[in-house]
Amino acid sequence: MALEGVFQQSLKCEIPKLQAAHTRIKQHLRGHDLQDVDACIAALEDELKRQQFEADFRTFAKQVEIVLPDPAANPFLADLKALGKVVIGCRNRYRDEQLDIVGCGEKVRALIEEHVRATGVDPRVPPTKLFDVEFEQVLAAQTNDRAKASEVEHAIKAHLKVRLDDDPEYYQSLSLRLEEIIQKYQNKWAELVQQLLLFRVGMEGEKTQQNEDLGLSDTEGAFYRSLMAEISKASGDNAMDDATHQRVLDLTKELVSEFQGATQIVGFFDKWDEVARIKKQIKRSILDQPFGDKALVDAVIVRFMDLGKRHFR
Repeated sequence: MALEGVFQQSLKCEIPKLQAAHTRIKQHLRGHDLQDVDACIAALEDELKRQQFEADFRTFAKQVEIVLPDPAANPFLADLKALGKVVIGCRNRYRDEQLDIVGCGEKVRALIEEHVRATGVDPRVPPTKLFDVEFEQVLAAQTNDRAKASEVEHAIKAHLKVRLDDDPEYYQSLSLRLEEIIQKYQNKWAELVQQLLLFRVGMEGEKTQQNEDLGLSDTEGAFYRSLMAEISKASGDNAMDDATHQRVLDLTKELVSEFQGATQIVGFFDKWDEVARIKKQIKRSILDQPFGDKALVDAVIVRFMDLGKRHFR
């Protein structure tokens, strides 16, 4: 059999696979117009649904890539482009790094990127961050209040995720408050947009104000909140008097100062003897306090070493 005949025979085997992959990917958005990108993005808000959609989209894109440039692929190209735009829209809306068209094949990626650019969107530009100057423009470009609410919600969640390890107690508290707002204004999209924007305005300034009121730097504030959380766990519901609270503040400043000094050593966190020394200092400082005990020491050492790597590495 001639080489061309072998290719055609192989192609005949691939076309049914393409048809099956096309049917499967469209099931994810059954009942939705693929040209209504906002509706399709909203339908994929659940993370598990997005994962399944992404897996089936890649299979579909791979089959189109195999069949192209044969005309047998042409009936599937309009849906490929529309679905590719949905993939990019979901990546940007939900800040979902798994959703991308980079691995879909050169021919497929070129088609999708050309289609998305024609609609005024650069497919290679990463999602706009919560405090980027362009964020207001991205928000204004959304076609309805539900889409705007979703944009703000997921930009906030992405910001909290990135900042969580900087100050776990503070950003966990913001995450809980965010969920309360979302639940309270569920399906009241215009009100939710306003509440989320108010939340956005105050979220970083509130932390700065807390730290200033306590006389702490931003770094000291993160250590203080972690230390307070562990003391509260250890002491249960027992109220902390002013003298004890002042001890906690002084202890925080002392230990952060120790960290700042110790981590001037190059490669500090890779030197077991230096790490052991700072752990010993944390242990001694806590056990010197009236609220200090071994369980608290163990918990605080873990928390402080994680924070130290984040702030002083």
